[in-house]
Amino acid sequence: MQMIPDDNKDDERRVIILRPRRLAILAALFLHPTHGLLAAQFYSCWVPALICILLALGVASLGRGCRMVKEFTPRVENVVSSVGGDLVPISFGEGRIFFGGKVSYPYTRCEEGWQIDVAKFGEEAAVPAKKVAHQGLVLANSSVLYWLELEGNRTISRPLLNEKQMARLSNSMQNSGASQLDMEGLKSMVAMCMVLCVPVVACYVFLTMMLSMLITFLMFWIAMLLFRSETRKSKWTTFVLIMNCLMPPTLVASFWYCFVPLSFDFSHVFLLAALAYLLLIFFEARRKAEA
Repeated sequence: MQMIPDDNKDDERRVIILRPRRLAILAALFLHPTHGLLAAQFYSCWVPALICILLALGVASLGRGCRMVKEFTPRVENVVSSVGGDLVPISFGEGRIFFGGKVSYPYTRCEEGWQIDVAKFGEEAAVPAKKVAHQGLVLANSSVLYWLELEGNRTISRPLLNEKQMARLSNSMQNSGASQLDMEGLKSMVAMCMVLCVPVVACYVFLTMMLSMLITFLMFWIAMLLFRSETRKSKWTTFVLIMNCLMPPTLVASFWYCFVPLSFDFSHVFLLAALAYLLLIFFEARRKAEA
């Protein structure tokens, strides 16, 4: 019996494409950028790049936050050593803080470029009328105020501890059995506060770096939509391309920002790394086209 071939099956062409692993795509973005970007666009692989960007920024911001607090700590210790002798013993009670009897009002002292003022009992913390420094703290029984003098005699102020927060601090100090602080206790408390400042500073650094990333992303997006008409038809592909294209410069800039001593800002290093990466992509694509 003669078998009649099925033309449909004979004409069928199946192309088996092995989907590369996500780690392979990430590695290709460094070793062969053009291949890596094409693979990322083909498989719409953008989540690994985003995770790498967030992890890199998180590690860099935490490292820079620790370094900034470490460099700032000696100045705080000098201020505490100079001013603390006039303020101790410091007592907590009735939701307030009470300073020692050595304080003579009006109290003003300048140390390490900081002006420290102590308000009279019962008075609210306010920006001092006479400024001998460009920034300072105003300590009151129920609040702590930070102020900063800008150019043009413009002064901004922010409460570090308001009345409710001071009450919670006073109650927690009483419950912990440390209702009164001597000089050593004050230094220990300030050291603990400096440690608690690390995540706050790290979050601030993370937000500033994310803002730089967002601005760069929008610049790439707008530029590609304006100057390359094919990207307007596939905005999702453009999104994937930009996300993967920004990942290697982010890792380089984050490593520099975290481990290299204070020199260039993150945005400057990131822009230089992004420019170098774009040039690498251009020359690799040109070399393959000429081959």
